[in-house]
Amino acid sequence: MTLPKIVSTAIGSAALAAVGYVVYGYATAETRVRTECAEIQVGSDLLSLRAFARSHGLSEPRGDADVVYLVESRTFGRYGCKITLKAGAVQTVQYDFAG
Repeated sequence: MTLPKIVSTAIGSAALAAVGYVVYGYATAETRVRTECAEIQVGSDLLSLRAFARSHGLSEPRGDADVVYLVESRTFGRYGCKITLKAGAVQTVQYDFAG
Protein backbone atom coordinates (compact mmCIF):
# COMPACT_ATOMS: atom_id res chain seq x y z
CA MET A 1 0.00 0.00 0.00
CA THR A 2 1.39 3.38 -0.95
CA LEU A 3 1.67 6.37 1.36
CA PRO A 4 -1.07 8.40 -0.42
CA LYS A 5 -3.43 5.42 -0.14
CA ILE A 6 -2.69 5.09 3.59
CA VAL A 7 -3.22 8.81 4.18
CA SER A 8 -6.48 8.91 2.23
CA THR A 9 -7.74 5.82 4.05
CA ALA A 10 -6.89 7.40 7.42
CA ILE A 11 -8.62 10.68 6.51
CA GLY A 12 -11.68 8.85 5.19
CA SER A 13 -11.87 6.72 8.34
CA ALA A 14 -11.60 9.79 10.57
CA ALA A 15 -14.33 11.59 8.61
CA LEU A 16 -16.60 8.55 8.80
CA ALA A 17 -16.02 8.27 12.56
CA ALA A 18 -16.81 11.97 13.04
CA VAL A 19 -20.06 11.71 11.09
CA GLY A 20 -20.98 8.57 13.05
CA TYR A 21 -20.36 10.37 16.34
CA VAL A 22 -22.62 13.28 15.37
CA VAL A 23 -25.39 11.02 14.02
CA TYR A 24 -25.27 8.82 17.12
CA GLY A 25 -25.42 11.92 19.35
CA TYR A 26 -28.57 13.18 17.67
CA ALA A 27 -30.16 9.72 17.39
CA THR A 28 -29.87 9.11 21.13
CA ALA A 29 -30.31 12.68 22.37
CA GLU A 30 -33.99 12.58 23.24
CA THR A 31 -33.73 9.51 25.45
CA ARG A 32 -30.49 10.71 27.05
CA VAL A 33 -31.76 14.21 27.84
CA ARG A 34 -35.20 13.04 29.04
CA THR A 35 -33.39 10.80 31.52
CA GLU A 36 -31.20 13.70 32.67
CA CYS A 37 -34.23 15.97 33.10
CA ALA A 38 -35.95 13.29 35.21
CA GLU A 39 -32.92 13.21 37.54
CA ILE A 40 -33.28 16.89 38.49
CA GLN A 41 -34.93 17.09 41.90
CA VAL A 42 -37.78 19.50 42.53
CA GLY A 43 -36.71 21.81 45.35
CA SER A 44 -33.03 21.83 44.34
CA ASP A 45 -31.30 25.18 44.68
CA LEU A 46 -29.40 26.98 41.95
CA LEU A 47 -26.03 25.81 43.27
CA SER A 48 -27.11 22.16 43.07
CA LEU A 49 -28.49 22.78 39.59
CA ARG A 50 -25.14 24.18 38.44
CA ALA A 51 -23.29 21.16 39.86
CA PHE A 52 -25.75 18.80 38.15
CA ALA A 53 -25.29 20.61 34.83
CA ARG A 54 -21.48 20.39 35.05
CA SER A 55 -21.55 16.68 35.92
CA HIS A 56 -23.94 15.82 33.06
CA GLY A 57 -22.42 17.91 30.28
CA LEU A 58 -25.23 20.46 30.19
CA SER A 59 -24.98 24.24 30.04
CA GLU A 60 -25.06 25.93 33.42
CA PRO A 61 -28.02 28.16 34.32
CA ARG A 62 -27.22 31.86 34.09
CA GLY A 63 -28.68 34.76 35.97
CA ASP A 64 -31.65 34.77 38.30
CA ALA A 65 -34.46 34.23 35.78
CA ASP A 66 -37.63 32.36 36.72
CA VAL A 67 -37.14 30.00 33.76
CA VAL A 68 -33.75 28.53 32.86
CA TYR A 69 -32.67 26.01 30.26
CA LEU A 70 -29.98 23.38 30.70
CA VAL A 71 -29.08 22.34 27.18
CA GLU A 72 -26.72 19.77 25.78
CA SER A 73 -23.69 21.13 23.94
CA ARG A 74 -23.29 17.87 21.99
CA THR A 75 -26.47 18.71 20.05
CA PHE A 76 -25.70 22.44 19.91
CA GLY A 77 -28.47 23.28 22.39
CA ARG A 78 -31.34 21.62 20.53
CA TYR A 79 -32.11 19.20 23.38
CA GLY A 80 -32.40 20.26 27.00
CA CYS A 81 -34.41 20.75 30.16
CA LYS A 82 -36.71 23.71 30.80
CA ILE A 83 -36.64 24.49 34.51
CA THR A 84 -39.01 26.81 36.32
CA LEU A 85 -37.62 28.37 39.50
CA LYS A 86 -39.34 30.10 42.37
CA ALA A 87 -37.28 31.88 45.04
CA GLY A 88 -34.16 30.15 43.67
CA ALA A 89 -35.56 26.62 43.99
CA VAL A 90 -36.64 24.24 41.23
CA GLN A 91 -40.43 24.09 40.87
CA THR A 92 -40.88 22.17 37.62
CA VAL A 93 -38.64 20.39 35.13
CA GLN A 94 -39.61 19.36 31.63
CA TYR A 95 -37.82 18.05 28.57
CA ASP A 96 -37.43 20.68 25.85
CA PHE A 97 -36.64 20.34 22.15
CA ALA A 98 -35.73 23.50 20.26
CA GLY A 99 -36.79 22.11 16.89
